[in-house]
Amino acid sequence: SSLDPDAKWAVNFDRAVTQFDPNVLVRLSRYGRFSRGIATGANEFFALRPSEASLLGIPSTELVPCISKSSHVKSPIFDTEDQRELLAQDRPCLLFSPGNSHSEASAAYLRFGEAQGYADRYLTRNRVPWYRTEIRTPAGLLLGVFSRDGYKIVRNYTTCLNLTCFHGFYPDLLGSRFIDKLFLYLYSRTGRRIVSLSMRKYGDSLDKFEPNDLNRALCPNERFLDSIPEDIVTTSLDALRSAGHLPEAAEEIFEALTWSTDKGQI
Repeated sequence: SSLDPDAKWAVNFDRAVTQFDPNVLVRLSRYGRFSRGIATGANEFFALRPSEASLLGIPSTELVPCISKSSHVKSPIFDTEDQRELLAQDRPCLLFSPGNSHSEASAAYLRFGEAQGYADRYLTRNRVPWYRTEIRTPAGLLLGVFSRDGYKIVRNYTTCLNLTCFHGFYPDLLGSRFIDKLFLYLYSRTGRRIVSLSMRKYGDSLDKFEPNDLNRALCPNERFLDSIPEDIVTTSLDALRSAGHLPEAAEEIFEALTWSTDKGQI
């Protein structure tokens, strides 16, 4: 009778983080918020390949760089070189985003979309106008919505917007100071262990996060993050960029979080 059916039950099976002290662990919402990605309602219409945009004659002013599929991001560090690679591979990485006064090419493409029924989809028919997608800024952290065998966390250094394959983290003023350290925490073994307690578990080993699951997840407080040496941050980011793994020195820093709770010191 003491169990909350609406809570994530995994927390009841990990003594290390069942109890926490705000002097050590805080909610991730202390540093900002995760929001779902842009829902276009018809990615096959809105997410264009460079070759398609060129063939249609749509000007660059009506296109926004985007990440439309999780599989397009291969590394935990996504930078301008990765963005250029998506363009070179002709991936659907340009979000069609015309304004009120759009070009003739965009007007023709919109007429095509209406003829194909894209304006009558569930999301599009409830938008005015139907082709107006959400206005967002690029998110510094991207976290995969669905996962098996561990979630995908990405540090985004580009101007790409994320569609619904990722939730995006938007730091507040405090979070902007710590965004790289929060990224390293979320990537670490310890961070994954703690944050995964907020996952929703489905059949066939499928896990899912909702934005508020992440916003309520636990992470280190400011004092702990401040204590992480900047040289560790730099070498860790370099290692993730070049080799795709976190150095053991960084892993050991975050392991202190569960060591404290396992020993009952929180």
